[in-house]
Amino acid sequence: MPLREDSIQHPICLLRPTLLTAATGATCSPRPSLRRSLLELLAMSAEQPVATGVIVEELWGGAPPLQPEQAVQAHVGRLRRTLTRLGWSRTLQVCTVGGGYLLDVSPSWVDALHFERLVREATALSSTRTEAAIRIVDQALAIWQGQPFGGAVDGECHRLAAQSWEELRTLALRTWAQAQLRTGRPQAVVARLHPEVPAGSADEGLNMILITALCRMGRKVDAMEIYRSLRNRLVRDYGIEPSPDLQSLYQRMLLDEADTRLRIELPSPATAP
Repeated sequence: MPLREDSIQHPICLLRPTLLTAATGATCSPRPSLRRSLLELLAMSAEQPVATGVIVEELWGGAPPLQPEQAVQAHVGRLRRTLTRLGWSRTLQVCTVGGGYLLDVSPSWVDALHFERLVREATALSSTRTEAAIRIVDQALAIWQGQPFGGAVDGECHRLAAQSWEELRTLALRTWAQAQLRTGRPQAVVARLHPEVPAGSADEGLNMILITALCRMGRKVDAMEIYRSLRNRLVRDYGIEPSPDLQSLYQRMLLDEADTRLRIELPSPATAP
């Protein structure tokens, strides 16, 4: 049975090693790598045309074939046959548009684009409908199954897309954690952020939220350790000190030894780029 547009499963997955799901539910990873990169480029721009010159640059960089336009045509033809074989000949098409190509598919069929929409929806609701924002971020984070493109980021368009999605994931975590704190659930924040933030994140927003949650649980010693670890990373890797807000937070922890459940005001939720 073909997948419906509102199916939980996404026919095109980019937030993991790239995967195509057939109308029957079977999955495959497009081969060879050039054809996979072509699918990724068209999918990340779903419903928007991609110029042939952009495709050539993304697939071959500074060493294009002797006849680049014909090479692109050949790869597009093979990609179309792959989509037909998977049962998507009518609902997932590569169209020739002007001087380029367009993947005619609903953005909701591409996991990364669905992820983008959910994160933006959650951030828009976070100040007024906290519980709804939490549920939507949970849906978005459930889509994230690993590194974008499985970590295989070769071209500039791929690099920029992967960077944008990583930033949106950080924004999603911030939005979710701030909403959880506003509803009085610091334990949930620590359970989700503690495994991630100390692992190497230099994101000051996530660290500040984690420190806040630890303080509200009475774990000020752990909160101070998170701050020191962050400061060491910032100084070592970037040659900078923590932001004034974080330094002020640390000083308040030092001066407020008697109050282990220090209350900290959080900034307003960020907005999606």
